[in-house]
Amino acid sequence: MRILCYVVALFIALTTFSTAEARIKVSGNGEQLNFDPESIPPNLKASYDTMNQVCTNCHSMKKIVIAVQTGKGPDTKQPFDKQAAKAYCIKMLRKKDKVLMTKSDIKSVYQLLNYLLDENAK
Repeated sequence: MRILCYVVALFIALTTFSTAEARIKVSGNGEQLNFDPESIPPNLKASYDTMNQVCTNCHSMKKIVIAVQTGKGPDTKQPFDKQAAKAYCIKMLRKKDKVLMTKSDIKSVYQLLNYLLDENAK
């Protein structure tokens, strides 16, 4: 009887967690994975466009989506939080060879990342 209780509890836990809805809405799959543009507030649409144009010069949006959703960088497996987002933004600003981001681009992308991280934490 005790084993049956454990099995039932495990089944309930697995079905509850497996059907949980993602906090951040995304669209596409695989390398086309991206944040759903309809879920981005109007005041951050320009930041979203900047992120889509500039960040995808070097990597797909999939990396950013995974980092925001999981809280870990997909390559490094290091924590991805507001502090890490700021560090990445500064790192991208300092890249002179590949990235053409201005300070205002960095600031707007960082604001969007903060919003996405906050939404994911709800």
